[in-house]
Amino acid sequence: IAEPHDTVLDFGCGIGRWTPLLQMFFNAYHGVDICEMALEEAFGAYVDTDAPENPEFGLVVDGIIPGDATYDVIWTCVCLQHIVDEELLKATIQQFSDRLADDGMVIITENVSENTSNGYLAFRPVDRYLELFSAAGLFVNGARQTTAMGGELHATLMFSKVESSGLDEAD
Repeated sequence: IAEPHDTVLDFGCGIGRWTPLLQMFFNAYHGVDICEMALEEAFGAYVDTDAPENPEFGLVVDGIIPGDATYDVIWTCVCLQHIVDEELLKATIQQFSDRLADDGMVIITENVSENTSNGYLAFRPVDRYLELFSAAGLFVNGARQTTAMGGELHATLMFSKVESSGLDEAD
């Protein structure tokens, strides 16, 4: 296992499914979500009052990521599709850019299938995510598309504040 990085933000952490894995690779874990009940469950499952290092969980209110920390990695997995309001999505991605360490990385995994968006999910193509992150001053440094359960197309995209010399694109 590689040396742990300093900090990770798990955006849309829910009940903390990614918490144990991310804690293996980061010295400090911060999970945020809009659902207070999910955060309470995550806190109950992963916070040990006797442990020297504990994950931190915070509530996203009015689209604002709590605190003022910067992060080495911002991770979000099948969460941005739940932000159906394009202006709120733009503001969220701008917060990612503002809170990302200069040498940090944003990693997103999203469903990019050509499904019909509704009031709960907004299915966006890879090109739309590239536009949104570029508008926030972030450069794509890696892209991979895979077929998930049920034949849905998912993309994992990596962004940073520094332009990469080469883009890793694989199917």
